[in-house]
Amino acid sequence: MPKAARIHLGTIGRVHGLGGEVRLKVSRLLEPAIPALRRVSLAKEGGEPRFFFVESVRPHGDAFLLKLEGIADRTEAESLRGTEAWADRGDLEAAGARGPFHEDLVGLAVETKEGRAIGMVEEVLEYPAGDLYKVRGDGEEHLIPAAPGIVVSIDLDRGRMVVDPPPGLLEINRP
Repeated sequence: MPKAARIHLGTIGRVHGLGGEVRLKVSRLLEPAIPALRRVSLAKEGGEPRFFFVESVRPHGDAFLLKLEGIADRTEAESLRGTEAWADRGDLEAAGARGPFHEDLVGLAVETKEGRAIGMVEEVLEYPAGDLYKVRGDGEEHLIPAAPGIVVSIDLDRGRMVVDPPPGLLEINRP
């Protein structure tokens, strides 16, 4: 299974100040790499991406403030609000991020350590207490915590995740 070339960072939020800084909240996994990130692409849904060099990054509460080259004032920055921010995998890895990234996990086949097929990772849900893998298979949906001891292994080359769910986890949503 090929690794994703572009990694979703988040959605550009509010503008900060008059100098053109924008707010970006990112996944916990990506937070350590954001201060060293030097390029991003921004795109509205269905639109063509625009590429920007990052002039500066600084933490601000639970997010980062980015100053992008060519965005000089609040009005220009406001036009970016709601756009999706992406980075090339290589740029993130060079900045210190380590995968697997969420994009790498979507589509993995999930099975128990005994070999019982559960389904495929449909989405990675991020919550303050930790990530959950939304797995769908055989008409059922399972939420599996991304926790050591539950996730035994992830093999991106083979497109497989092995889990050891505690008793009742896979049955909890059955009628």
